[in-house]
Formats: sequence, structure tokens, C-alpha cells
Amino acid sequence: MIMFILAIMACFVAGDLVKALGASAEWTRKFVHLGACLCIALYPYFGMSRHQLAVIAAGFAVFLYLCRGTWVTRSIAYVERQSFGEVMMPVSVVIVCLLDVSYLAFLCAYLVLGLSDSLASLLGQRFGVTPLPLLRHKKTYVGSAAFFLSCTLILVFAVWMAGVLSLPLALLFVLLAAMLTLMEAVSQKGADNLSVPLASVLGMTFALQVSA
Repeated sequence: MIMFILAIMACFVAGDLVKALGASAEWTRKFVHLGACLCIALYPYFGMSRHQLAVIAAGFAVFLYLCRGTWVTRSIAYVERQSFGEVMMPVSVVIVCLLDVSYLAFLCAYLVLGLSDSLASLLGQRFGVTPLPLLRHKKTYVGSAAFFLSCTLILVFAVWMAGVLSLPLALLFVLLAAMLTLMEAVSQKGADNLSVPLASVLGMTFALQVSA
């Protein structure tokens, strides 16, 4: 439990170091975001229970909310847009823990949130030219394509490693990846840090049950 908390705090410190080296606010934010998601996804390897994870996440949600705009959150809060994503992520962890879903669903949800969301943001900003239509925020075709492809690979590879992959299940996960991509694209102010993992665990749980 202590090691998990130290690992999360190390992500913040590393983000500050990256920021000090001249990286943009968006890059440092996603650096911390990815590190935190990986720690959350791998929580059993820190010797923690789901209940302990929920308690820690609730504490971090309160802490990060109270520290908004201070030096504590400078590596994740100082971006070009208003965002509450740093608070929404631990809130999502608390809710997902209460749902009592399988570890496979939990693992995939936070791998998608960490890897796919980061790729969508960084590649979209770097290579995206054409914004998505009907949206008033800066989401691009490139970013959404990166999210969809990486999300699909994560979901399919995870169930393949678990030994439960089948063609119908793979197709269901492609549809789930498309839904999560749309959800990420329309989310604003960090809301995807809550909506994406919740939709992911519920969608995976449903897909695994109907394919069993």
C-alpha cells in the first residue's frame, strides 16, 4: 500500500522534472496521466486489495481537488484548457472498485485510459490537422484514430492472453473500442477520465458474459 502511494507520488515528481526540462504542459500532464494509470492497472502487484485501492483513490480525489492551482499539481493542472481530469480519474477508480468487476476488465479499462487517451492527445496535437466535425474542442481525426486502434489492440490482446478470445468476442470488442473512441472524442474538461473507464469495464463485463 505504501509502495503504491509512493509510486503515484513519483509520477508527479517525474512530471515536474519533465516540465523543468522544457516540455509543454500537455506533455507533462500526459506523462503523469500514463504513469498513474499504469500504477492503478497493476495495483495487485503492489500487494493491495480492491478495497484498499478505493480508499487511496478517494483520498487522492479529495487531495487533488483541494490542491488545484497550487504547486502540488503544477505538472498536471497547468494546461491550455480548463480540466478536472486529475480529480475525475481517482473518482472513477472508486466507482469501478465498487462495481466489483473482474480484474481483466479493470486492467483493460486503465490501460485504455492511460495508453489510448495519451496517444490520442499527443498524436492528435502533433499530427492532427483536420478537427472532428460538430465538436467545439480540439479533437482530430488523427487523435481519434490513434485512440481507436490502440484501444482495439489492448482489448483484443488482453483477452487473448487470458485465453478467452473468440471471433464473436473480438468483434464485440471492436464495437466497444468504437464506442469508447466516440466517448473520448465528445468528452470535455477531463470527463473522459471518468466516462471511459466506467464504459470500458461495463462493456467488457457484458461482452465476456454474453460470449461465455
